Amino acid sequence: MKKLLYLLMSLLCFTDTQAQGIKFEQGLTWAQVKVKAKAENKYIFLDCFATWCVPCKTMDESVYPVKEVGDAFNEKFISVKVQMDRTEFDDPTIKKWYGDANTIQKNYTVTAFPTFLFFSPEGTPVHKETGTLNAEGFIMLSKDALNPERQYYSILKNFQPGKIDTSELKGLAISFQNADKILAEKLALDYLNRIPKSAYGKPDNLAFITRFANDSLILKIGIQYVSQLKHKQIAKKNNLDFIERLKNVPEIQLIAKKYIDGQPQKQLFTKENLAFLFTFTKTLKDRGFGVAYHEADRVDNTLGRKGFAQQMCDWVIFTTEISPLLSVEFQKKENYKEPDFATMQAEIAEKYNSDYANRNILNGKVKWFGFLKTKDNKYWPDYLKYRIQQVETLRSDTLSGMGPITINVDAWNIFLYSTNIAQLKTAIKWMTGIIARNPNVGPYMDTYANLLYKVGDKDAAIIWQKKAVSQSPSDKGILSNLDKMKNGEATWPLK
Repeated sequence: MKKLLYLLMSLLCFTDTQAQGIKFEQGLTWAQVKVKAKAENKYIFLDCFATWCVPCKTMDESVYPVKEVGDAFNEKFISVKVQMDRTEFDDPTIKKWYGDANTIQKNYTVTAFPTFLFFSPEGTPVHKETGTLNAEGFIMLSKDALNPERQYYSILKNFQPGKIDTSELKGLAISFQNADKILAEKLALDYLNRIPKSAYGKPDNLAFITRFANDSLILKIGIQYVSQLKHKQIAKKNNLDFIERLKNVPEIQLIAKKYIDGQPQKQLFTKENLAFLFTFTKTLKDRGFGVAYHEADRVDNTLGRKGFAQQMCDWVIFTTEISPLLSVEFQKKENYKEPDFATMQAEIAEKYNSDYANRNILNGKVKWFGFLKTKDNKYWPDYLKYRIQQVETLRSDTLSGMGPITINVDAWNIFLYSTNIAQLKTAIKWMTGIIARNPNVGPYMDTYANLLYKVGDKDAAIIWQKKAVSQSPSDKGILSNLDKMKNGEATWPLK
């Protein structure tokens, strides 16, 4: 009785919350929706979503229930949620929309979710947007859908360069970037061609150029802007940031190198200059490598990042000295012969020092055996041995790139492919720390419980597996593992 009462109260609260927000029509066909919209002289709003779409759920939970959003939509729109995917759990109402959903998806190029489509009372498409918005942005979207000067389909049909006011162009280009990349780039190019070139250097315009730099003509504008900058102008933060954002463009790389090589050593040691320097450090010959190698403490202190210089040097050494020998192309020529790690280690130690050699050779072995294990399971023991050494060296769960998700995957691999008790206990140690810092994550508890189970601590394993189920009740794998533990069955693959 108490459970029933609680459920009824929850439903009442949910209904009350929904009543404040957008009221979505239920049970009507697409044809009936259009008839209703015309009769009531209202526009139509379609929320095109997929059941697996996390951003769609964000809209459901955080935007649609907001009273102000409901006020903006309910008076002027007939609102309908359209499920674009198909699942075994779909009820008859959803199945009734299968055909229309498919047609809508094709006719209006719905390729990402959520996509918001707007139609006139006569059923003519007028506006389109893709991606999550906050409540304020979504209310603004409803206003754009009613404004012919900002409606996507009106602009798409009537766009001609030089016709739209430049004060509108930038915002329109950004707003259509998800819905129609080509139209957005046309608007962006029109804006940049019509504003004074002296205005390019404003931070918002530089960010705008970066946003649309995939368009070759807009990228050309960015390159031309940078190429005419004098040395002192490049040193300004907004220009340094802009050049960094275009760091993969060859012309920009040449300009950056010229600036770096012309910078006096004493002026390098600011956060901005060092960040810029290391953005363009890729090889042993680059100035940044020498700075990081010879003045590591000063680099770390200036950036406020202990160990950064070492990581920078490790990355350059690895990509230069080791990666080429581990590439698939090279190994095909060598018939996948194991690299001579001992010789590589000696050479790196001689060029740099033994610490750099030890770390980078370990990283090389992890990469090499990580590749081999994808071809043959017999290489898992070698991979796990070196991977555990690598994680222990980096002190798991504390450094960048070694977060809880990564370590959980490593611990699960140890569970699946190792029978070495010492290795399993090492993974248990990792997961103990991760669960302490992330106490409500079912998959982490599942990994921890399975490790305990494999080393023989069945009682503790079942306790933790029950906790995992409570956090992830719909995860069939976690539920299955609990049943196997209770029955004394192996939860790992048997040979």
